[in-house]
Amino acid sequence: VLGHPEAWLKRKLTLYKRYSIQPYLDHGFFLRAYRKGVVDEAIEAAANLGFSVMEFMNTFDDVPNWQLKNWRQRAIDCGMDLIYEHHPESGWRKVERAIASNAKEIISSAEPFLEHGAFTVLIDHEEIELQAEGAKEVLSEVIEYFGSDRMAFEVTSPKEAEMTWYSNIIDYFQLFGNDCNITNIMPSQVMLIDPLRSGDRPADILFERYPELSQLKNK
Repeated sequence: VLGHPEAWLKRKLTLYKRYSIQPYLDHGFFLRAYRKGVVDEAIEAAANLGFSVMEFMNTFDDVPNWQLKNWRQRAIDCGMDLIYEHHPESGWRKVERAIASNAKEIISSAEPFLEHGAFTVLIDHEEIELQAEGAKEVLSEVIEYFGSDRMAFEVTSPKEAEMTWYSNIIDYFQLFGNDCNITNIMPSQVMLIDPLRSGDRPADILFERYPELSQLKNK
């Protein structure tokens, strides 16, 4: 968003909406605005450009609850819907060692956002990675509390790791059910999602190009 021509952005957002795609600002926009001390201005500017959804994140008590409530309301007043994304602390600030959250921590952080109208609790892929073997137990408890329709799980971007998204999707379907919501899907990946949900392992070219994926054929 930052640094792109306003007219170009507005044309792009209008095109998205024509096809019922909701463009939203991820937590990085909120984090950068917070660090610059311009969250209110950033929310208003984003709404004026045509963004219809604002994503917030857990701030590890750096931001008081009253302030988060005010910012959520500012986004709503600007006509935006809300998403809450749960990150490990390393997603908010530098830490010596990132640790996974327990179910109670995720629920208590997310609940004020849902009570204020957020339509999704999104679990960041780094949080899922940190959960490791505990992911099913911890996150299933969160799913049971909020309901599967209000939960989503982020797939690793190809910008971070070229093919991790493929194993992420298979893992998430096995951990949380084939009907779980997943996010961060690239346009080139969209046509593979339904076959993966049904248990197929499409796109043989991927197995040829990335031998490390061969172990997933029968997973």
